Amino acid sequence: MKISAIFLALAAVSLAVPAPQLDIVTPPKPRQLDIVTPPKHRRQIDIVTPPKHRRQIDIVTPPKHRRQIDIVTPPKHRRQIDIVTPPKHRRQLDITPYDPPLTNDGHMQAQRTGALIHTLEQNAASSTQRTEYLVLTSPFLRCVQTSEELCRGFHRQHTQMHSSLNTEWQVAVEPGLCEVMSENYFAEPVPDSLIDQRISDIASKKVCGNMAYDTTYTQVKQELPTYPENFQDMMARFVGTLDYTTSKQIDELLAQADVETGVRKVVVMVTHGAGVGSLLWATTRQPGAHTVPYCCLTQAQIVARTSQPLSMFGTTRIPAYQWTVNYRAYSEHLPNL
Repeated sequence: MKISAIFLALAAVSLAVPAPQLDIVTPPKPRQLDIVTPPKHRRQIDIVTPPKHRRQIDIVTPPKHRRQIDIVTPPKHRRQIDIVTPPKHRRQLDITPYDPPLTNDGHMQAQRTGALIHTLEQNAASSTQRTEYLVLTSPFLRCVQTSEELCRGFHRQHTQMHSSLNTEWQVAVEPGLCEVMSENYFAEPVPDSLIDQRISDIASKKVCGNMAYDTTYTQVKQELPTYPENFQDMMARFVGTLDYTTSKQIDELLAQADVETGVRKVVVMVTHGAGVGSLLWATTRQPGAHTVPYCCLTQAQIVARTSQPLSMFGTTRIPAYQWTVNYRAYSEHLPNL
């Protein structure tokens, strides 16, 4: 059977960007407020920054990083930390400031994107085909929570439409889809223990309780990228993750005894903004956008192998597969969010 005859519906390489998150780049350390808070907001400092912490500002924020704080943390997000983060999550942010959860809007956006995936699948799936759904997610909490809400939105749409689609989704953590390990995002390396912790959280139903963990899935990459990660290496990582994931899913479909009866495989990849841009390059061979909307959707369907061999992981930015892209960072289903 030719590869082009298999509908490997990365027809939902649904590259769902997690919705608005709390401060990824600059953890809410009160000591930084004097640097990033314009004068008119300084009176708020007494509320969130105890006096005993003020003198520590110069210690924790080296001068060379001060301008970056204003660049990467828009003022409109600064006050959201106290507003949108319930008290029960604040302690977690103190422990793992590099791994914030989704906001309430983020959960709603992901559910709407899940409903959109259901609508697209109703148009694509045949009544004679059995469809298998696999969600591959970055190990960061906001992506895993996005995955859970995507599935919830899919199920809710299924119930409302009384459709015949298979609603059983499986999920697996793929470190190759993680955030870019940039010095602008992280002050120090993120520990690899994040991967096992997230797998444990999913397996114990602390998160993604509506999906079973796919214990048969073999991760393309078993650790987080080397810190700091430059742009070229990041691009090669995402291209390699897509290529190797695609190759494995094709091999699995070919190995199934009932492959000729029309088994479809839908892979939903949940990653970060930089990942969506890189995967847009991998599927369209056109530069991805520098910024993409939260919880946008890109739908791609595999066409064939290219002349590019499946190279050693992370060594090339040239994809090994050709794709048809139907939706590109689509977000029109989120008009009010």
